[in-house]
Amino acid sequence: MGRMNSTLKVGVSAISKNISPFNIYSCDYEICRALFPPLFKMSKEGHLLPNIIEQWEINDCDNEYLLVLRKDIYFHNGRKALARDIEFSLCRGMMKGARSTFSELLSDIEGYEEVSQTNRYVPNMCSGIEVFDDYRLKIKLKHLNLLFLKYFTRSALSIVPREEFLENDLWVWKDSPIGVGAYCYESLSEDSKVLTLKKNEDYFEERIDSFDKLQFVVYTDVSQVDLLSEAENQTENEFEILKSPISVTIALEYFVLHDEDKMWKELRCLINLAINKEDLLSSIPKSERSIYSPAHSFLPETILDMPDNEEELTNFNFQAAKENYLLKWGYIPQLSIIVYNNYSEHSHLREMQNKLYQLLSAKGFDVVKTELSSLNESLLDTQQHILVSSSSFNYNDPEDLSLFFSSDKEIYRANTETLIHIRGLLKDAKKEININKRNNMYRKVEELVIENSLVFPIALTYESYLFRKSKMDGKSFFDQFYQPAYEYIKPLTLETM
Repeated sequence: MGRMNSTLKVGVSAISKNISPFNIYSCDYEICRALFPPLFKMSKEGHLLPNIIEQWEINDCDNEYLLVLRKDIYFHNGRKALARDIEFSLCRGMMKGARSTFSELLSDIEGYEEVSQTNRYVPNMCSGIEVFDDYRLKIKLKHLNLLFLKYFTRSALSIVPREEFLENDLWVWKDSPIGVGAYCYESLSEDSKVLTLKKNEDYFEERIDSFDKLQFVVYTDVSQVDLLSEAENQTENEFEILKSPISVTIALEYFVLHDEDKMWKELRCLINLAINKEDLLSSIPKSERSIYSPAHSFLPETILDMPDNEEELTNFNFQAAKENYLLKWGYIPQLSIIVYNNYSEHSHLREMQNKLYQLLSAKGFDVVKTELSSLNESLLDTQQHILVSSSSFNYNDPEDLSLFFSSDKEIYRANTETLIHIRGLLKDAKKEININKRNNMYRKVEELVIENSLVFPIALTYESYLFRKSKMDGKSFFDQFYQPAYEYIKPLTLETM
């Protein structure tokens, strides 16, 4: 039987005209997955699988990687992708302009510091990357990092062609985004609200039944789309929630802007006393609350072996704690709830942001909202900024912890003794072969994080999607480990209805 309309409409909160690897934000992830495939895939068991890279070898010291590129990879402009393109893409990811969250993942490569100081690419500029021929290159690390190759299961670290960027700016496309992904650019509407991608006929994997086109839509109502990458408040029976195999944590993350942190640490503890997790989750309709359960930790489930016996902070007297704080410090700084514009307007996270504002205002705090489109924007250091975050703390591979406590321009900007200690533990954990010793390091990290109120876990949930049941086959959605691959999502045929 024939297929139905073979265009899948995906809801997004914004469309970035200069989306490219190493420069993406949460609103860009779905588009990035279609345009820029990762170097490796990952099985549901967490093992590396070939993708753009078809073979790889690791030396006995686990610090040198020989990568072999497939010979049938073509950019959307028709040019064959070569090993030199991988070198360029990695060097670009080290340079100014790369989002620090992703650039940090390359910091163990020998020669990283020299490249990070420039914005101009020349071949062989990084001492830790050696191109042997058109399809083979070697990456050398400064020291052991057992998790290094798994970083490249992310589309955010994919490859791009040098010639498609402006000569004097490696972060601005000459025309449209160019990758090697299953879909390529077709058009962007005049109001920049609809991005249309078409199937890449030269894609290196055969896709028998995938959608002919993807349309990414900045939507105002769920009726406009077939798929949403964030669970949101909605009433249409036409949609079904699809859970990823991997859990994530909803948490409050506190921006740390001061090296001298004692007053701010005590303020964060006071805020935690004021918050009832159930009240925060009450912003989500009961019909959709089933995908959430209380969280008492942010550690990955794979290394969390302690019972959920969190001491409820509400047992303490908030009012007494507030009075003690005022006696000690004389005033309570203004609180700033970050309204992160990369969360769609009706998403659960946006609803929780609004609820947090209401709850803290009701407790007598002076609270304002601060709108951000990027977490590295300038912030007033006289305020305590708070973000409701859907984090990857619980991804199967706990190296993701390092993304959140790295020395960057985003949330944990300061260099307190605690943050320096945490960063050191995470750096050592990446080198530790003994899994029990490594897990103990992560538990120490959690102890420090909770003790210093850097993260306040709210709920455990799943990376969830809403999909239109009459449009696509939900069973085909997660062919990979924790993220969808659009080349495998199948439209319904008339015979399957």
